[in-house]
Amino acid sequence: MTKPLCERAPRVDVRELKRRGIVGNSTTTIAIDGASVEISHTACFLGGARPYFLCPECDRRAAILYNRRYWACRNCHALAYASENETTADRRRRKIFKARARLNQCNHTQGMLAPFPAKPKWMRWHTYLRGRRRALALEQSHYSAIKVAFNL
Repeated sequence: MTKPLCERAPRVDVRELKRRGIVGNSTTTIAIDGASVEISHTACFLGGARPYFLCPECDRRAAILYNRRYWACRNCHALAYASENETTADRRRRKIFKARARLNQCNHTQGMLAPFPAKPKWMRWHTYLRGRRRALALEQSHYSAIKVAFNL
């Protein structure tokens, strides 16, 4: 059985709250859905302070709190990232899509069956050809693994 995913749980990020001006350098507590959550600040090397939530369950610092009936950190809720549940084939596919996205391929509906994207206007030829070679090598290794898996 796989763990519940962080990406699917409602969350609040203290860094985003600081960007929006909701959390300042002197803020010590904040109310989230009626629950009071403490905020700790750590000094940065070049000045300023970095805010963290103090998890209401374990009192550890966390930048993000998740809500599954109550607010707590990822460890207290035993949440996993989606990438932790990927198979090796899923990781290979994600690498291929990432390599194609660097070359400006937007059409993920066809995936690897889509024609290879043309060189973007802003990209140098050397960079494009290197990225294309890398993507083609990843696709070749993916197809080789499929052949081995199905004894083709």
